[in-house]
Amino acid sequence: MTHRALTLLALAALLACGDDDADPIDAGGDTGSTVCVDDGACDDGLFCNGAETCAPDAAGADARGCMPGDAPCAMSACDEAADRCDDCGITADVDGDGFDAIACGGEDCDDDDPDRFPGNPERCDDVDQDCDPNTLGFLDADRDGSVSASCCNGERCGGDCDDDDVARRIGQLELCDEVDNDCDGSVDEDTATASWYEDRDGDGFGVATASLASCVPPAGYSLLGTDCDDGDTSISPVGVERCDEVDQDCDGSVDEGVCATCTPRAEDCDGVDDDCDDVIDEGDVCATGCVPAAERCNGRDDDCDDAVDEGVECAISPETIVDVSAGLKHTCAIDGMGRVFCWGANASGQVSPPAGADVLVPRLVSGLEGGFVEVAAGGFSTCARRVDGRVFCWGENEHGEIGAGADPETMPQLPPTQVVGITNAVQLAGGYWNHCARLADGSVRCWGQNESGELGQGTDGDLSSTPLQVMRLGERVTDLSFFIGAGCAVRDGNALCWGYNVEGMVGNGTTNNQLVPSTLVELEGPRVSAVGVGGADDGGAIRYYGTSCAIADGTVWCWGSERDGAAGSGTAPTTEPILRPQDTGFAAVEIEVGGRHACARTAAGRVHCWGRDTNGQTGCLPFRNAPGAPVPLAPEGEPLEDVTLVAAGGFHTCVRLGTTELRCFGWNDAGQRGDGGPTDGLGSEECRPVRVELIP
Repeated sequence: MTHRALTLLALAALLACGDDDADPIDAGGDTGSTVCVDDGACDDGLFCNGAETCAPDAAGADARGCMPGDAPCAMSACDEAADRCDDCGITADVDGDGFDAIACGGEDCDDDDPDRFPGNPERCDDVDQDCDPNTLGFLDADRDGSVSASCCNGERCGGDCDDDDVARRIGQLELCDEVDNDCDGSVDEDTATASWYEDRDGDGFGVATASLASCVPPAGYSLLGTDCDDGDTSISPVGVERCDEVDQDCDGSVDEGVCATCTPRAEDCDGVDDDCDDVIDEGDVCATGCVPAAERCNGRDDDCDDAVDEGVECAISPETIVDVSAGLKHTCAIDGMGRVFCWGANASGQVSPPAGADVLVPRLVSGLEGGFVEVAAGGFSTCARRVDGRVFCWGENEHGEIGAGADPETMPQLPPTQVVGITNAVQLAGGYWNHCARLADGSVRCWGQNESGELGQGTDGDLSSTPLQVMRLGERVTDLSFFIGAGCAVRDGNALCWGYNVEGMVGNGTTNNQLVPSTLVELEGPRVSAVGVGGADDGGAIRYYGTSCAIADGTVWCWGSERDGAAGSGTAPTTEPILRPQDTGFAAVEIEVGGRHACARTAAGRVHCWGRDTNGQTGCLPFRNAPGAPVPLAPEGEPLEDVTLVAAGGFHTCVRLGTTELRCFGWNDAGQRGDGGPTDGLGSEECRPVRVELIP
C-alpha cells in the first residue's frame, strides 16, 4: 500500500497555520436551504470530513447543491479540535490485510489480526471478523431457520439453544415434551398445539402434504415439512450435494458447488471469453499471433491457455484421473468420481488414518468418497480440496498442519478434518509441516510450522493451527507452490518467495530466512506464469535443502540448492535465479520440483527432467546426477508422450498420460510407486514406469 506521507505532512502543516478563528478550507456553516452560490455556503464547520464545495449540477449534490468533501487525513489521525492531521505513530497496516488501523484513519478494528477487517466473511465464533458488531456467522445444523447460539459477536448471539434439535429455538411454540422449546429457561410453560409433518424415511424432515396438529410430539413426525423426497434418507435439507443431477439438499438447485464450473480469469489468446465480459480475446492478448484450437475433452490444452479441458463437458468416469500429488514418501490421486486415493508411507496417517504400516497400493481415504478436485501430499500429512472450495486435511498434526484450529498437542494425528475458516479455496500447496491455500479472491493463507517464517507473518517461531493470510501478497495471486520450509507465489506476473533460505531457495540474493514474501532478483517484470518448490531433509548441519523454479515466458529458471544439479549451476548453491539450458522450441507450461530433481512439461505433452536420478525418479537419465541440460523423460528408453500432468515427490515421480492413465517410477521404499511391488532397491528397475490403478 502506498502511503502519501510527505503530501499529508505538508497538508497538515498548511492546515495548522493561518487564521486562529477559522479553517481556510472549511469555514462557515450550513445555514440555509437555498441553492448555494459559493463553497462557503456549503461549509459545515468541521475539519475532519473535508471541505464541502458548491456544485449544483454535480451528481450526488444535496438539495442545496453542495458536494461532500474528501477527508484530509485519510492515512493518518485527524484532530478536530486542532484542525489538523497527526501522524498516527504506528504502522498503518501492521497485519497486511489491506486495511489501515482505526488510529491511522482506517477501518480495521484489529490491525494485529489479518483475519479481522471490514467486509471479511463473518464466521460462527465469538470473534468479529468483519468489524461490524451487528453481524453473526451462520450455522444452522438442524436447518430449522435459526442461527446457532454458538455464533456470537460480542454480546449478540444466535437464537438456537440446541442446533441439533428442530424443536428448540427462540420463537418456537412451547410443546408438551418436558423440554425448553423456546429457549427462555422454562419448561412446558404456555404450551400450544403445533403442526407436525409425516417423516416416512426417518431423516428428521417431513413432507408438507401430510400433517397433523398436536402438543405432544407424535412418533414418525417432524416439525419441519421441508423434505423434498421422503422416501430417501440421503435427500433432505441436510443432505450432501453430489454431482449426479439430483437435488440432495432440497434447496431447489441441482449439483451446485460440487460440479466443476468455469470462473473468470485474465483474458488469454485462446478463443474463449476468459474474463466473462462477453468479449473474446480483447486487448493485446493475441499480439504474439496465437492461433488456438477449440478446447476438447482430451486431457490436453487445445486452446493454449495453460488450462486443460476447461469450459467443456467431460463425461464422469471412475477411470479419469483428475489430479495427482507426490509427497515425501507417499502419493495421492483423485478419480473422475471425486474420490481420494493415497498410498505409500503411513506412519503418521498421511495415507489413510489411523497411522500404521506402509500402504503398497492405492487406498480410498475414508470420508473422502466424492466431490474432491485437488489433492496436495506433503511431508507427513495430506490435504484435499472439494469443488465447493472447502479443504480437508489428515495425518500428522504436531505443528498444526491439519488446520483444525485446536492445540496440536491434544491432537497429534487426525483423520480428514475440515480446515477452519477456508470455504473458497481454488489451489492447494503441501509442505513438510505446513499447508497453504490460494483463495478465490487471490489471497494466500498458510498454517502449520513457522520456525523459519513459513507462514509469511513477519515473525518466526510460533506455529498456527489456524490459516493466516500471507502478508504482502495481496489478492492477485495466480499460482502457488510450497514444500521444504519455503513457498513461492505468482502475483501480477512476478514471483515472490518467503521462508527458509539457508541455501538461497527464496531467490532474493541472500541466504537469510525471509519472513515475508520478497520479489525475486533477475525476474522482475510481468512474465512469470508458474512456480515450483521442492527439497528434502538430510538431518545434517544444514538439515534442509531445497530448490525453487519458475516459468517465465516459457523458459525455466531455478535457484537454491545445487545438490545433484537440481538448480542447474553445477557448482555452489545459487541465491539468484539462473536460466536452465533447454532445447530450442521447448516452452514449459508446468514445473514440478522434487527432493533433488525437477521436471518441466510442455503443452504438447513432452516432459524434460534434470537433477538426481540414483533412484530412477527422472527416468534414469544418461548422466545420472549431472547439472546438464534437461533431457526428455524416457523411463524405458522411449520418451513419454501425451503427458498431461506431472507430480514430483521426494525421490519418485508420477505422470498422467491423457486423462485415464497414471504411471509412477523411482524410489519405492515405502510403496510410493503404488503397484504393490517390492519395497527394496531395484536398481535399473526403478526407472520402469508402473501403471497405478485406482480401485476402491
